[in-house]
Amino acid sequence: MTWRSYCKRANCVEVLETGDTVWVRDSANPGVMLPVPAESWVAFLAGVRAEALRAAADDLIAMTTDPFDLLTESVGIRGPVAVSLWLQDRATKAVTDA
Repeated sequence: MTWRSYCKRANCVEVLETGDTVWVRDSANPGVMLPVPAESWVAFLAGVRAEALRAAADDLIAMTTDPFDLLTESVGIRGPVAVSLWLQDRATKAVTDA
């Protein structure tokens, strides 16, 4: 079994999946491990991804007075309905990829 590391700057979290349990630890203190039920871990990741998507959408809106124009240019979609469908599709993929 292999621990996977996720780092941001010097802060690292390590994750080990062992069937029904996911173990989480701080790489600076590897002797202390937190057991998390696998289904709870999946739900946690889905929530993190959904929040990241919401934050990205908020950033997009803050970047321009007309976010639809920006999406039209960057993604090639047209109109508010298309933008809404595109964002819903991204949110669905973020949850199903979790």
